[in-house]
Amino acid sequence: SFIFERKKQDSMGAEELKNFRRKLGLTTREFAIGFAVGTKTLIAIENGHTSGRDIMKRLELYIRFPEVALFEFRRNSAAIHRDKRKQVERTLLEEKSK
Repeated sequence: SFIFERKKQDSMGAEELKNFRRKLGLTTREFAIGFAVGTKTLIAIENGHTSGRDIMKRLELYIRFPEVALFEFRRNSAAIHRDKRKQVERTLLEEKSK
């Protein structure tokens, strides 16, 4: 007889997303604005309630590729205070150069 085990996926988890947001110094609301994610969706994900594969993959791209996160953040962050925007951009540029 055969036993099939589900292949472990190497995907982003709630803690990794929360750590990324905190590393950027953003509140949940600011992160949602800067990365075009619904605030309620982001809260649900951070609390371990996944919200669809598409949004999870998009958020994982931001974590894995800081240049993509920087591009997206610059497109959406006009409503975030200028000093906070600069702080996030510096952090992402540092991550990009690693």
